[in-house]
Amino acid sequence: MRALLSLVLILVSAAPLRAAVWIVDAAGGGDFTDLPAAVAAAAPGDRLLVRDGSYRGARVTRGLHLIASSTTPLVELESPLMIEDLPVNERVLVRGIGFRSCVFGLSVVRCAGAVTIEEMRMSLLCAVFVPPSGMTSTAPVLRIVDCAPVILRGCSFPGSRASSGRDFPGAEIVRSTVWMYDVVIFGVSGAACAGQVGGLGLRASQSSVLLSGCRILGGSGSSGGACFQLDPPCYHADGGEACDAPGT
Repeated sequence: MRALLSLVLILVSAAPLRAAVWIVDAAGGGDFTDLPAAVAAAAPGDRLLVRDGSYRGARVTRGLHLIASSTTPLVELESPLMIEDLPVNERVLVRGIGFRSCVFGLSVVRCAGAVTIEEMRMSLLCAVFVPPSGMTSTAPVLRIVDCAPVILRGCSFPGSRASSGRDFPGAEIVRSTVWMYDVVIFGVSGAACAGQVGGLGLRASQSSVLLSGCRILGGSGSSGGACFQLDPPCYHADGGEACDAPGT
């Protein structure tokens, strides 16, 4: 009898715990109203269903699923989403979540576990959205560094330009393995009437990158000719390169 009871206890303790499902709703109709608090409370394997609305970004360090709850999602983050130091036996899935501004985006850094990003896009208004005071581009919209396979499906990442005038590519991949399916990456366009060269689309180094059904585009150079008869007149500049991939 004791042996049977011991066996039952062992089987119960070995059974995996059922993952929890949390509702994130900016309007107050769920378990949380913002993403950082939901991520902090969730355990590995939990699922966060995010309803339409604007949210702050978060730092994810364990295996979670962040999924837009509607079939035509309008979930926009107003600050960066960072996936970092993910253990080898855990997985992160982000689906249907985008960004309101082009000056910040997604970073995936030092992840030994699998990371999958699906249907991540910038807002249609990202080019005209005014970011919080003092915020400017400091890195590519997508940045992947020192990661095991990162899978991207149906995403779009534009290039950006800092207030200093420095261009950042739409995506940068360093010492990582990345698989992309139906992804669009493009460089920032040259400023109108400034004779500015278009920006780089994708920069990859010391990485393995698989592209299937993707479009990688350099940014357009600024247009030539006189722009509304401004003084000085505008001059044409070259478009940017689509991809720079030394050692990849």
